[in-house]
Amino acid sequence: MNKKDNKKTIIIIVAVILIIAAIVVAALLIKGKPAKTDDNANKEVDESISADVNFEGLKFTDTKIYAEGDNYIFTMNVTNQTQETINIPDVDIKLYDKNDTPIAALIGHIGDTIEPGDKRMVTSLVPKDVADITKAVRKTIEKHVQVDLNF
Repeated sequence: MNKKDNKKTIIIIVAVILIIAAIVVAALLIKGKPAKTDDNANKEVDESISADVNFEGLKFTDTKIYAEGDNYIFTMNVTNQTQETINIPDVDIKLYDKNDTPIAALIGHIGDTIEPGDKRMVTSLVPKDVADITKAVRKTIEKHVQVDLNF
């Protein structure tokens, strides 16, 4: 082997090593960094917000708040405690922090009617950049009033 062949071999070996290194770096970048854990994910809900609420024959229970992507998800169960069909399609859910400052106002959709003894889940989504509802310590439930703006 002459010097020209040795140079070509060294260049090929260096090129192969660089290609392998580039592939490894690309694979690591595609895989990404380990997912950052959200401190508020699956947060235990403050006892006062998780307390059951009775409102016009409906019982709201099992309140939960958890993080999912860029949003917080608020859920709670609602049960018709009466012997009558109830027609309250939506409720307003207001969340307050420890200073009793409003954090968020959500609309919970129950459905057109809820039969006696029926149980449903109310779910509301809150973007994290709108409000940190994990700071909520109190909730209120009110009837949602639909305003018709037909002129």
